[in-house]
Amino acid sequence: MLAITVRFSQKPPEGFSSQIQTSNYFAAHTRSLILPSIDEPSLQRIQVLLMLTGHSWGSGEGRRAWVYLGMAVRMAQIMGLFEDAPVTSPDTQDFIHGEERRRTAWTCFLMDSLLSGGKGRERLLSADSMQIQLPCDTSNFIFGESVLCPFIEGFRSDGTVKLPRGNLGIVAYSMRVADVWGAVAKWSCSSHPNNTPPWQAESELQRLLVRLNAWRDSLPPRLRYDLSLLHAHSVQNQGQAYCYMHCIYFMSVIFLYRSYLPELEMHEETEHENGDRKQWTEFSCRELAKVADQVCEMLQDIRGFGFFFLRGLVPWIGFTIYTAIGTLLYFWHFPHVSEGDPQIESWRQRIIDGCVFLKDMRQAWPMADTWRETIKAMHIFYSNVKAKGNQAMSPSARREMRNAIIDYGALQPSPVQPADSGSEEDAMMNSNELAASEISPNESELISHEFGVVPPADYDLFDTHFDIDSAMQASFADATQGFWEGFPGNVEVSGW
Repeated sequence: MLAITVRFSQKPPEGFSSQIQTSNYFAAHTRSLILPSIDEPSLQRIQVLLMLTGHSWGSGEGRRAWVYLGMAVRMAQIMGLFEDAPVTSPDTQDFIHGEERRRTAWTCFLMDSLLSGGKGRERLLSADSMQIQLPCDTSNFIFGESVLCPFIEGFRSDGTVKLPRGNLGIVAYSMRVADVWGAVAKWSCSSHPNNTPPWQAESELQRLLVRLNAWRDSLPPRLRYDLSLLHAHSVQNQGQAYCYMHCIYFMSVIFLYRSYLPELEMHEETEHENGDRKQWTEFSCRELAKVADQVCEMLQDIRGFGFFFLRGLVPWIGFTIYTAIGTLLYFWHFPHVSEGDPQIESWRQRIIDGCVFLKDMRQAWPMADTWRETIKAMHIFYSNVKAKGNQAMSPSARREMRNAIIDYGALQPSPVQPADSGSEEDAMMNSNELAASEISPNESELISHEFGVVPPADYDLFDTHFDIDSAMQASFADATQGFWEGFPGNVEVSGW
């Protein structure tokens, strides 16, 4: 608990230089306590491993997070948490204990779904694995009120003692949409150029959209997405959970549509697209921009909720915001709307506000710093492509860009496999260092010329008005490709 919560303190404890250093110290101490007893499963040890997973994930330690999650799932399987007996007793203590087991099992399922994707990260748990009812509403759990809740696919009739049916809350609906995200992530990580066209009803993309729409339509009125409801849930101290649930939905939609972005500066090929594909591409761009803008609109509201709200945000919400502003950055450089459309000006401000938010978020979660650096590199890369046209990218680089957009996970080392020596990641770090050494102090602010604004004093995105050599260009291209295959946990942050 200390490893996670100390991140959000206003200053580090005495003897530590930063909150992150303190957090890492407590996490290391926790690992030293639990690893010797890793073959002795208990509910508490599973919960500790899940918290270590969250700590490592937010720190950008993707491999470590994935391994700890695997340990937690194996422990839960040994203890039979995924095949719990149905609720039959009205006894308060029995129900609370059973609900604690169920919630621990469902947390394994949630993390397994959210961290899946990319090469080497197949889900361990499917919906069929979860032979337990969904978590009940929080008030039933707190007061120990025995209720029957549906399984992930619905209620089951087992002839047991009749208990009142409980309402599902944010936690249960989060599990259902996380199950859809797991399927989206698997689809997004696979190459599908010869599959059924995405605009046809029998395509996998359309089937996944049907599942997402069914989930959205199943939400009770209070849980549907609306900014006024976000404020209401914040008053009830459920605002973070409400954002979390809807961010899983937003990310699922984004990852479905972004496979069909038009390729960078390859108009000579897109002009020869048939009518259906061109129409689908235009539709995908509109839907993608709409959802990304909706995420940024949500960001603007939650920034006004203050420190106590923001400190409770989990890395997934930051990852969703990063994905949204990276997507809008693409549209700002390569808009699908006519020149002078007010949306372009709106996207510019969304990008700036989002990067400032990520800079604030890095104080608690180091992964956010890597996301912000990636946005910097993408901006420089896109600016160079626009300035030089097709000459900015070799044919092989353009093919790689296409693969990055279509086949997530194909270009970057897997977080669960060792990187080769002299890898692209090492080259990117070296060229980033070179880039930093060549940039003058006056070029350390964001694009005051490009975006036409003077950002806050601590806003340190690169100015793009300098020559980019081949090593730097390769670095920025790698970062851009990394964004298009980017799943949470993919990036290892050095130094932690």
